[in-house]
Amino acid sequence: MTQPTILGFLTGIGVEISSGQVNHILLDEAEKFSEVSEKILEAGLNEAPYVWTDDTGARHQHKNGYCTHIGGEFFAYYKTTFSPDFRRKNP
Repeated sequence: MTQPTILGFLTGIGVEISSGQVNHILLDEAEKFSEVSEKILEAGLNEAPYVWTDDTGARHQHKNGYCTHIGGEFFAYYKTTFSPDFRRKNP
């Protein structure tokens, strides 16, 4: 989801927030989101009777990038890397 889309969604539901604040949350607070995301993955894998996985490639700043999705009925996890093999980054 792009920053303008996030901003539009938030302002559309009545949240008073600037594009700069959205940028701050996404960039400066990213580490906190990453920690929560890893906990969601761990809990989801421990509890889900089955999971789905998918990945897609896209170029970013002239490099091949990959977005991997792992999810179940009640959780979704996304990880973007520059490696086509997600397992190399997270054994």
